[in-house]
Amino acid sequence: AMALRVGMISAGTRGDVQPFLALGQELQARGHHVAICCPRLCVDLVHDHGIEAFGISYDPKAAILSPGMQRAIGDGDGSGCVRAVCEAQRQQILETGIDPADEVHSFMTEFRADVLVGHPSFVPLIVVAEAFSVPLVNALFMPFLPSRVMQPGWYTQSQLEEEGFLNCPLQAHRHLWDQYINTDALKQLNEVRSRWGMQPYKDCSEVQAIYQSAPEANCWSTHMLQAPSDLAQEFPLAQQTGYLFADAPEHYELPAALLRFLENGQKPIYIGFGSLCVGDPRLATEKVLRALMRAGQRGIICGGWGGMNPEHLNPAETPDFAVLKQLLGVRLACALQSAGTVAAVARAGIPGAILPVAWDQPWWGEHLAKLKVGLNLGKMIASIDEDSLETCFRSLSADSDLAERAAELGRLIRQETPGRQRLPHPWSTQAQPVPKVTPALWERPLKAVNSETAAGPPKPSGTIESWEEYPMKLGGA
Repeated sequence: AMALRVGMISAGTRGDVQPFLALGQELQARGHHVAICCPRLCVDLVHDHGIEAFGISYDPKAAILSPGMQRAIGDGDGSGCVRAVCEAQRQQILETGIDPADEVHSFMTEFRADVLVGHPSFVPLIVVAEAFSVPLVNALFMPFLPSRVMQPGWYTQSQLEEEGFLNCPLQAHRHLWDQYINTDALKQLNEVRSRWGMQPYKDCSEVQAIYQSAPEANCWSTHMLQAPSDLAQEFPLAQQTGYLFADAPEHYELPAALLRFLENGQKPIYIGFGSLCVGDPRLATEKVLRALMRAGQRGIICGGWGGMNPEHLNPAETPDFAVLKQLLGVRLACALQSAGTVAAVARAGIPGAILPVAWDQPWWGEHLAKLKVGLNLGKMIASIDEDSLETCFRSLSADSDLAERAAELGRLIRQETPGRQRLPHPWSTQAQPVPKVTPALWERPLKAVNSETAAGPPKPSGTIESWEEYPMKLGGA
């Protein structure tokens, strides 16, 4: 196969960049030339994994700290987070006068990619692919394409009830897509098209349809989450590839103090919020430490962007400062996975608890609890009390059923062919710069279900599938 120049683009947090490292390393090992275009915050991470990087000035950390995003996080509103982060991106363009789309244009001009792999956190992906006449593959780490039969992974049961979407999956998906591609996004995309000498899109529906017509890689394990039964028929260019795990760079060594800590005592509980900020870091740090102490557990706190860190303890404001300080002993600050924490915990085969911050996390919490491989605390760190945290820490270390099911899920995931081997080029996709566009799902007529492409037995029309209809195949069942 001929060597290709593969350009990858993500404007997300670390969790939206890290999976591309796994794919990039695999493609390089197969003789392709790879470069990743991502926020400057992540450039060192890419270099550490031996991949060429091109930084854009968009700052995802500032976007997460923006008032709109913090409001959506406070309300636990997943689809609101989608809208808020897109608004924060546009706000940064206004404030800095720099549009990341133009920086990506420079990257493409310089790198001359033959094919693009992108993450829709960078909304003008489809414009870039068209401008440079290269095929685009969207890589997703959570459900993105709509479905007539399965709810989006962005709403908890109570949110579906509140919004009136309980038995209307397609309406729920449409609502989510309308947060992602709204009139502000359309205006921004058309400004980019106008600067680049391209015809404007006529409306939001056209943009949504182009996104839904592009080839898509769903980068998660079917043991964690099955595809809806209408995916193959409605979106023939979507394929399930499995998780893209990027491990620590070869030359990385755990700090000596951390190794000693791990070797000297019971297994600790890992606590971290990755790239998401969780309100007052002092209160979060105190709460976690007190709950660990009361549960008699050891812990490793991963500060991440949330800023949980012993440094935040303040003798003047923390009444039991001395006790907590003593408890720390070895002070650890290690940066591990971010948005991929669910995947990392699942692969390790250990039970996890989700204290949702934003995005799809409240939904993941419900999903892990339904699979009986994790605990869903359902509240954010700011509103949860120490008693609940203590109970959670005790369960994580003592619940043998939870541990058994988590270990089984981990075994199944580790046995799969890794996503990095299932995705490399040439993909079985339309290798056209602009895909043949079919309308967005809610604007298509209902098809007769082709039983050969539908997963499993045909369902009576009007049936709503739920994620938990697909239990893990445990114990050889």
